[in-house]
Amino acid sequence: MALPIHKFFMYFNNLRSGSRKALLISAVATGVGAALPAAAAEPVVNALTTCWSCHGQNARPKDASIPVIQGQRADYLADQMSAFARGERANAKTMSAQMKALSAAEQGLIANFLAGQ
Repeated sequence: MALPIHKFFMYFNNLRSGSRKALLISAVATGVGAALPAAAAEPVVNALTTCWSCHGQNARPKDASIPVIQGQRADYLADQMSAFARGERANAKTMSAQMKALSAAEQGLIANFLAGQ
């Protein structure tokens, strides 16, 4: 079951403030069992907000040329984000800039979240 966006933001805000007692957020999509401190969630939340400005929050991109990313497989999303970050997807300069600003672990968290939508 997908986590509604308002609960997603509430969860990460609670982690940041310390009101939620989870100490680490697992970054399973990185494939190495890495983990991020709760404070590292902020770039992920900010990136998702940026993602939705074009791709749409409810699987409704702003135009037909932009792909739906919600519900895609996490490994596929992580591979595409990594390719953008490496500059291998030259057809989208905006995406390359966005992905270069994120670590592989942050990309993995985003991929896992979007896959569950």
